[in-house]
Amino acid sequence: MELTVLGADGTYPRARSACSGFLLQHDGFTLWMDAGNGTLSFLQEHVEMGDVDAIFLSHAHVDHCADVYPFFYQSLNTGKVVPVFSATHVQENMAPLIGDDSKREFAELFQWHPMGSGDVAETGPFRFEVFNAAHSIENATVRIRAEGRTLCYSGDTGPNPDLPTAARGADLFVCEASWLEKDEGLMEPIHMRATQAGAAARDAGVERLMVTHVWPPNPLDQVREETSTTFDGTIEFARETKKTSV
Repeated sequence: MELTVLGADGTYPRARSACSGFLLQHDGFTLWMDAGNGTLSFLQEHVEMGDVDAIFLSHAHVDHCADVYPFFYQSLNTGKVVPVFSATHVQENMAPLIGDDSKREFAELFQWHPMGSGDVAETGPFRFEVFNAAHSIENATVRIRAEGRTLCYSGDTGPNPDLPTAARGADLFVCEASWLEKDEGLMEPIHMRATQAGAAARDAGVERLMVTHVWPPNPLDQVREETSTTFDGTIEFARETKKTSV
């Protein structure tokens, strides 16, 4: 599997950046994994919009799903049907922003597959397994497997016992680390501090942790320093246009 970062900022993007989004590609199949604001532009630096075979949305906050809207409107012109795997209630939460003249197509051109904890699904070469998260709305922490390789993506979550279970032994754990220790108490428990992301990676027994969803003002060198206090494996950062093998 090859992972390309389209965006990694939490809540709002820095200049010339984007919020959460990734491409996961394997065996000629392209999965768009979260579609935060700004990611559609970066996506087109790597693939054509028509090359997207499926979409995964961890939850319905705009920094993870906003660019599905412009993608949908270009889909009206092409007529291509794209399966969308998501946390529960994502379709219902997004549908009110679709014009009345397009609501039927929003339900038909996107083949919606809502998933809750314990659900599994397959698309192309990928197998999804969804786990609980601790967030302000339903979030699907997902474990994705293809040909013996495993990626775990936290989406947005605070610390919870299902997270290290979801990431157990993954070849790459992409985990949010919104805050630093100075931010303790801020919006808890729906996001994690860097030390908590490191602890989840340690408890999962992974060797590679890719930190994402960092609050834009937080310096990455300090995020790394604090993550390393609880995790002694490889620490990477999700940054736009970064490519890595899983």
